[in-house]
Amino acid sequence: MDCKEELLTKLVQELELKKFSKRTIKSYTHSVSKFLDSKPEYLNEQNVRNYIQKELKRKEPSSVSNDIYAITFFFNKILNQKINLPRPKRNKTLPLILTNEEMNTLVNTPTNIKHRLILKLLYSCGLRVSEIINLKTNKLNKEVYLHLLRPSFANNLLEQGIDLKIIQKLLGHSDIKTTQISQQSIKNIMGPLNSL
Repeated sequence: MDCKEELLTKLVQELELKKFSKRTIKSYTHSVSKFLDSKPEYLNEQNVRNYIQKELKRKEPSSVSNDIYAITFFFNKILNQKINLPRPKRNKTLPLILTNEEMNTLVNTPTNIKHRLILKLLYSCGLRVSEIINLKTNKLNKEVYLHLLRPSFANNLLEQGIDLKIIQKLLGHSDIKTTQISQQSIKNIMGPLNSL
């Protein structure tokens, strides 16, 4: 068994002993294997930094963050070397926003009244998918754009002139930046379902 295979075997063993999921074990093993395939001159923090810098030029920051977690675990637990790598900032993307017509179609399309109610609750209350699931309802059978309902809710309120700070509180965001929508000023306030 060569050095790389031996190191990867130790990595898998450590991950299994710590009860990591099979998916995480596969992901970590893949990330560390790719790093080792890059043939670093020495297994040290500077060479990891060089590798991560190259990866950031060709991959999304979130993917590289996964590599960083895996490689850091490998160095800390298998090589007994403490390394400290910065996590790259994730690219901020604004969510897609459904128009009132699209929302109307979406919430009125399901024939199952329970599904229609779930969609109306998600939209009219600005709930997260996890929050609606915690209401002990069953998941929808058909794949719908559940993650679009929350930003659409916020955008609809904003278009009606609701102050951004109120929308921030309704969404449960601790930081106004998280709300990620620009402020406009309009006077009348209505619930989002009233405009459908």
